[in-house]
Amino acid sequence: MITNHTHQVVGTLTYASTQTITNSGVFDTDDTTDANDKILMKDSFTGSGVDSNDAIQFTFRWRINNS
Repeated sequence: MITNHTHQVVGTLTYASTQTITNSGVFDTDDTTDANDKILMKDSFTGSGVDSNDAIQFTFRWRINNS
């Protein structure tokens, strides 16, 4: 049994054009061509504007506790 274990995923995305980013997420694979990807965690937020060559770093953490 796993107790008090924290898993963290960090990703940095660099954008090629001006956009408004409104959500981020963690998927079960990094294969962008896999039509069967499942989203494990998602966050939606008020739009954050980015310009060409801007980067945003997203950090997701979740903790597994014995209950």
